[in-house]
Amino acid sequence: MTEQADAPPADKRYLAAILAADVVGYSGMMEASEQATLSSLRALRVSLFQPKVEEYRGRIFKTMGDGFLVEFASVADAVCCAVDIQRALADFDIPAPEAQKIRMRIGVNLGDVFREGDDLYGDGVNVAARLEGLAAPGGVCVSRAVREQIRGDLGFDFVDLGDQKVKNIARPIRVFGLQFDGVQPKLRTVPGPVKPRLPRALFGAGLTLVLALGATFAALTNSKAPATTSLPMLSVALLPIENKTGEPALDASIDRVTENIIAVISRNRTLTIAPRNAVFALRSQSIDERQAGKALKMRHVATMSVRKTDGAYRAVLQITDAQDGGIISSEDFALTGPDRPHFEDRLSLATVDRITSAISDHWRKDQLARPPSDADFDNVLARSQDLWGHLRQDQFEKLLQLVDLAGRLAGQDAERKVRLNTWVCTTYFDLLVSGFARTVVDRGSVAQAGLAASDVISATAPNSVNGPSCRAIFLGQLGRLDEAIAVARYAVEHFPMASGIYDTLAYLEWRHGNFAEAVRASREYAERSNDKKAPIYVGWNQLFAGDYDEAISSLREGAINDPTDDQSRFALVAAYQLAGHNAEARGAVQDYLEVSRHEDSWSFLSESQEPRFVAAALKIRAALHEAGLDETSSARRN
Repeated sequence: MTEQADAPPADKRYLAAILAADVVGYSGMMEASEQATLSSLRALRVSLFQPKVEEYRGRIFKTMGDGFLVEFASVADAVCCAVDIQRALADFDIPAPEAQKIRMRIGVNLGDVFREGDDLYGDGVNVAARLEGLAAPGGVCVSRAVREQIRGDLGFDFVDLGDQKVKNIARPIRVFGLQFDGVQPKLRTVPGPVKPRLPRALFGAGLTLVLALGATFAALTNSKAPATTSLPMLSVALLPIENKTGEPALDASIDRVTENIIAVISRNRTLTIAPRNAVFALRSQSIDERQAGKALKMRHVATMSVRKTDGAYRAVLQITDAQDGGIISSEDFALTGPDRPHFEDRLSLATVDRITSAISDHWRKDQLARPPSDADFDNVLARSQDLWGHLRQDQFEKLLQLVDLAGRLAGQDAERKVRLNTWVCTTYFDLLVSGFARTVVDRGSVAQAGLAASDVISATAPNSVNGPSCRAIFLGQLGRLDEAIAVARYAVEHFPMASGIYDTLAYLEWRHGNFAEAVRASREYAERSNDKKAPIYVGWNQLFAGDYDEAISSLREGAINDPTDDQSRFALVAAYQLAGHNAEARGAVQDYLEVSRHEDSWSFLSESQEPRFVAAALKIRAALHEAGLDETSSARRN
């Protein structure tokens, strides 16, 4: 294969075009016929994929069982290679039944990467992988950076598919689809929520991290392995994290992060993880991920390193399927420096979320590729989660039936009960803050059901933060704020590493009118979490507390972190006006109207009837009106 000349040295960043390709329906194909699928994939690589890559001077730097990652020096070469692969696949003759005919999705990005051995990491790789996930079968999606580099007629057209939000990428990605040979560019059909946008100004991130894997952990249910599987699907071994920063003083800290991650996952009883002693015993042995997985009897093996490049700290995480050696996830992400407070907690929680998300996705794909079965707990739970992702009001009864069926299948199995009830808590909270609460469900009944689910979690997994977190959430929804705050404070005391519980406490204190306490709790959350919206939550609390200049500083930081967020700009209008910066307030009104698509922001001023809350909200509402903003402004604009 053609190797690129003068490859940059390891750990030095450079610009590269990355092509990510993935086989459509791989899990279902393997389930139908493992031997035929593997034979088809071998033929694909040897006869088509690799020759095309070499023709366009690319380099395959990673093979993932059902996919490939390829590096190109030229953007045009990468795009032309992608189109030629899709064209060739349409006529590719594999002696296999029609069900085994191979189709691919391809994404191409131009971005920053760095090299370790023959492998590449960085945003350039991460975004290419997300673009591939957006492409329709047989299609190619590229980033704006790629589109801007292409000049002249290459035999295909670019169609703007708009800004798209993708997992683990903070900013929206502008996506373009390639139109060629009658292929009409479109995004992959992945049903998304049609329920109203959730009000998340203060609570949203709390649910994401408080449930310490919330919906992610809810998805992780031990499934009965198919006959060809010897390792349990929902299991993982995290090998000791490597310190590649060149700073030996961090060795002990990074070892503690490994231990923290193992402890958090094991406490929540939603994913089997290899114990600390077992994984550290492998540190001195020279074995690969497949060998480690089989030695520890875990289906997935996570490897991770922390490095320092150009003065900035980053983590590189890779998760391998130990059964077939395929890489199910590979990404790198930025870290705050070890000199910042709660460095270990931040890194631990960011890694927990990524590990469980990747394995959850792997599990869900596997379950949804199987025929529906009302006798299989995992299958029923996966279907309920899939239905919730694109729920319509006329499907609500079906969702409840699936949840009820999952409950009967769970029986008295402790781990199933924890997983199911964590899922119930997550779903029922979303119901309470969505349009369903106003049109379909009875709020009180849903909150009571959520409270009962939280009690099951606490009784079954007393060492998990999920039980008290859920209980505090639903007590708050029932208006029992004193009890809710007491439970949240208990959780903070007993589970200090679970950053999201600080956000839940801040939300409850805010609703109760305890604004100084809300500011303190939200600052703790901002220090401990990786949530880029955390400054917005701090700013809202500072606004209600009357700390207007500090609120402006926090809200501006949040607006910079998320250029599409309207809630930060809404609060900035009031903060500027109340601080006496009238011209800035009028400018913030325009900024808010540019990004606002709804009137939900006003609903935050009616979250509570506590006297201190009502007084502060009236003052903020008056400031918004003085600045020229009213409840119908965004509706008129849109």
